[in-house]
Amino acid sequence: MKKLINIAVVMILVTGFACMKNSMANGPSMAPPPMFTIATIASVNTCNWSTVVDIPVTVRNFNVVGSLSLTFGYTASQLSSPVILSRNAAFDGIWDAFVGTTNPDGTFVVSGFGALPTDGITLSADAVLMTLRFTVVSSASAASISFVENVQGSACEFTGVAPSYTPIIDTPKTTYYIDGSVTFLAPSYAGTDPTINGLQISGTSGATFKWYTTETGGTALADGTPLGTGTHDFWGSQVVNGNESTTRVKVTSVYDPTPCAPTATTPQTFAAGATVANLATLTGINVKWYTVATGGTYLMPETLLTNGTYYGTQTINCTQSAARVAVTVTVTL
Repeated sequence: MKKLINIAVVMILVTGFACMKNSMANGPSMAPPPMFTIATIASVNTCNWSTVVDIPVTVRNFNVVGSLSLTFGYTASQLSSPVILSRNAAFDGIWDAFVGTTNPDGTFVVSGFGALPTDGITLSADAVLMTLRFTVVSSASAASISFVENVQGSACEFTGVAPSYTPIIDTPKTTYYIDGSVTFLAPSYAGTDPTINGLQISGTSGATFKWYTTETGGTALADGTPLGTGTHDFWGSQVVNGNESTTRVKVTSVYDPTPCAPTATTPQTFAAGATVANLATLTGINVKWYTVATGGTYLMPETLLTNGTYYGTQTINCTQSAARVAVTVTVTL
């Protein structure tokens, strides 16, 4: 079952700059002139058991921008604890660090500006401006979030550089600030269910076999009978020239309906500063790492590695493997 959460961004005035109102603010959406910056919240999919979700914010027409101030609104019952996970590397060494602040009303404000008044940044079309990380509170129901401005057309989100600090007009809102979404996906991995036809025993040359769920008596199982999830015991007899053996051999089946565990080389050695993202696997996709063999909470990719054993799963169609691969890690100083 899919559950949808629309994420919205609300932009606010960069302190010290006046804004012009646009009479078209509440009118039909118009194609923006090339100089107007367009911000877009990505629409992302995540599994309904995810603990966090990362949401990129992309921009177009981001030309010689000297400052920004963006306010993100979100539903606290679904998402919480927003942080700035990363920003475009073009800002490094030119702008001061982006600052994220959670307001009393629950909105999250991200602001940034050049170290010097003339430090303008230009990004290519559809470049990722920054990525926000939210903690998932609940994926049990859909929640709608939309762009909000106190007075349509009165907020300037981006400005130019000195000496003019020209504000970039951003109305109508839906033309310049595009809503995103988070879609929560339920596990949907469908493996091939094994049947009794796959059970293997040996017997007299030319013999055929019958399978039962009891050691004696009972009715032979039909061809194609599923083995069932988990651990199950079956008893097999052989038939030679129409005569069935009076004794049966026991076979235990173990069926895990989740994907197989990934494979990896162990041990692995890293220099100080290596993170979970540096752990390598030979096979497997969407690998998540834990510090315990079962249960626990998966580690964020940026978590620093320490000496010890890490356990990895792979996820296919939002279904995590029940089995985990163990990797011994040594971090050199």
